[in-house]
Amino acid sequence: MKETEAIVRNINPSVENKEKEDAQGKSMGPQGTPPPVQERKVKPKKISTKSIGGSLPKLDDLIQQVKEEDKQKIANTMTWNIETIEREWQNSKAKQESVSIHKIMDQVKLSIKGDCELYIVTPTKLAKESIRKEVSILSHIRECYPIKDLRIVVSDDIDQFPEYQREEPKKELSNVERLENMKKKNPLIDKFIDRFNLNLDK
Repeated sequence: MKETEAIVRNINPSVENKEKEDAQGKSMGPQGTPPPVQERKVKPKKISTKSIGGSLPKLDDLIQQVKEEDKQKIANTMTWNIETIEREWQNSKAKQESVSIHKIMDQVKLSIKGDCELYIVTPTKLAKESIRKEVSILSHIRECYPIKDLRIVVSDDIDQFPEYQREEPKKELSNVERLENMKKKNPLIDKFIDRFNLNLDK
């Protein structure tokens, strides 16, 4: 049968052409026009910010957040009493490089009043000003106790330090006194003066 159809097509090629036209006509629209092509709408994919951790925060905000968390941790572990304050006072002293500041911090007297008042008393006005100017000392206390209404009072009162010994200003020696001290340390100075016939002003 297939061989007969092939022979017919070879003899009359119009038959094959007719079949092709009929096949194409089925896929054509009315009046022989091709059917409209339907465009497939592709919805844009939404990129989830969860996959990249959301919007990236600013570095300053991260640093501030870490500081606040550290303060909160300290506040949760610190108890407002004179024992913990004295301990943190010593910790703050250990961070200071100046030997004179170490000496001053050892001399002060600490006391608290209520839940938010710290009193620091020094024996001299000079020591009081030194404590006030050394910002890192009081900043450490405030960081340890981030209390909103924390009040730190620094004052001087020599009467609270009966054991304190004031250093008397050293007397300036005259030339004669200096020479006499040198002679006591080195007796050969007299021979040196005589040998060179030195006339020293008395």
